[in-house]
Amino acid sequence: MQAQQLPASAGWQWIKQAWNLFRQQPLAIMSLFIIFVFSLLLLAMLPFIGPLLYGVLMQGLSAGFLIACKQVENKELVVPMTLIAGFRANNKRAAKPLLVLGACYFVSALAVLALTILVDDGTLMQVFRGEKVSEDAFYSAQVTSAMLIAASGHVLVTAIFWYAPALVIWHELTPMKAVFFSVVTVWRNKAAFLVYGLILSGIALFLQLVMSVIFDLVDMPLLEGFLTFPLLATYASVIYCSVYTSYRCTITTT
Repeated sequence: MQAQQLPASAGWQWIKQAWNLFRQQPLAIMSLFIIFVFSLLLLAMLPFIGPLLYGVLMQGLSAGFLIACKQVENKELVVPMTLIAGFRANNKRAAKPLLVLGACYFVSALAVLALTILVDDGTLMQVFRGEKVSEDAFYSAQVTSAMLIAASGHVLVTAIFWYAPALVIWHELTPMKAVFFSVVTVWRNKAAFLVYGLILSGIALFLQLVMSVIFDLVDMPLLEGFLTFPLLATYASVIYCSVYTSYRCTITTT
């Protein structure tokens, strides 16, 4: 197994290939993504144990989405049960390392959360939970710093675990080796990831601008919901497909 060091332009190629992959089975991939998101949301809503289950299972469900992408590439039909296929990979030997990987992801996310609480005494968390905070508190320097920490921490944790599920299910690495190799691979291709992130951000801003113009011209709340949800689902589905295309282009078996 070897991690290729690709040029910065590879970031655009990952997105382009992900879109081409999505177009082969758009409804199946989008449906799988919606099931994925709603499953995690339902888990997160469970009292006490919900957030823990959310974190622990997320890496395994992400692995299922990667398997779905490979099925699309192989011209196979994607079905909803593919979402849990990661736990059944390698004669079910992948289940335990994926759960361990998920636990590590959960601890990492908690560490980021703890940092924001230390900075703003939990004000940002109150906002996320839908609780009311004063305008002065929301626009304070502490909350701004907490937002920057949360955003930076999320990007860092995502980068750390980017390739880890794929390395567990397709290369049978242990969770720690998978995380280490994922970090090394992302670092070696940091220029490509920078281009990748900038292009995705640009696409998101462009879509937001277009939708804002449309909604200003047509004052129909029902139309807004009808257009916004599938657009967001498509955008997010392509991002998840790009995790697979970046893996396929970057990591080779020697």
